[in-house]
Amino acid sequence: MEIKETSELILLQKALHFIKFGVDENEARHVAVSPITGKILEILKRELHEEMKKYDKLHSKALPNHFDYIENYSHFLKKVYVHISNIDNWSQYDEQIQIETIKSLISPYKVQDSTIREILEKFKSF
Repeated sequence: MEIKETSELILLQKALHFIKFGVDENEARHVAVSPITGKILEILKRELHEEMKKYDKLHSKALPNHFDYIENYSHFLKKVYVHISNIDNWSQYDEQIQIETIKSLISPYKVQDSTIREILEKFKSF
């Protein structure tokens, strides 16, 4: 299968972004925590940026080809908290696994180390 239309790229990006950062449902965590979802969103962002360059030079400059820090989007960060709260036995996992899970949930956004530490502390006894 090949995605050929810009509208298909936009729809796919919106759908994945919604599942990761717009849904509170417990079942969404399976897609949200997957590192593949973050990678696909990064690819889609780059592809859409390149596609927009073909049509509108001003628009493509205003649309960055990368994702910003999640700290700039508190409503998305809240969804990460929801997904973590839906993970059974979170506190029993090794800290390194918790960190990798947090990064996967936040991906494709960048994150500061201090935010990861805050999340770990918030869910320490969860």
